Amino acid sequence: RNTTEGIHAFLTFDSRASDAGISEAGSQVDFVWGSTEHQIPKWRAVNPDAILAKYIPFTRHPAPGPHQTTANGPKTGLAWWQKNMPELVLYQCDRVTPAWECFSGEGCSHASVPLDLTNPATLDFQMSAAVLPATAAGYTAIALDNYGLTNQWKACGVHRGGGWTQLYNATDPAHDARYTADVLDWTRRAAEKIHVEGLLVVPNFSHEDFDEGTLAVANATDGFLAEVRPPVLQP
Repeated sequence: RNTTEGIHAFLTFDSRASDAGISEAGSQVDFVWGSTEHQIPKWRAVNPDAILAKYIPFTRHPAPGPHQTTANGPKTGLAWWQKNMPELVLYQCDRVTPAWECFSGEGCSHASVPLDLTNPATLDFQMSAAVLPATAAGYTAIALDNYGLTNQWKACGVHRGGGWTQLYNATDPAHDARYTADVLDWTRRAAEKIHVEGLLVVPNFSHEDFDEGTLAVANATDGFLAEVRPPVLQP
């Protein structure tokens, strides 16, 4: 639907949407940013044109399986990655601790191993484990969560080829512009591949400043989910 006119409704998640609720109000919802797979047929029955997005974290492994563990359980997911795809695991500068994403009030996301976006194998895995199954399931978009251009989790490097490869500044990795450039490069590559599959790309991008990075993300993707006020455009 043309959302440049009128007021349009969307849901961030539909995991708590009831059958009755979808049946009654689903025709008024144009977009579900994080739709659960079992809800897809219900939305399609009342609103075939609704955009339904598959949720995946943009820099952590995207799908359940032996490489996934529960948030409060043992880190079996990390052990799987270290055994099967060790070169993709992104570490802090101590070369031992993964660059876990830690959120205020939520703790650290030990269930999701952080991955090196500079390695083409990471995007290959994301496509095969999440994007292609999303297309087959009937999704029409990919929702990239926790998207950002700053290295706030202090990612530093990877173990590659039997040695350590330094990716970001060891003294101050959080302010390394190389990280921003690498995220933007991955975003362009990922969006191109996802668009080929016929899906839209909508990151959860809460960036308050309208700068070159914001414009680059906007040009590569199809919309933002913002948890803060949108950027102010200056004349």
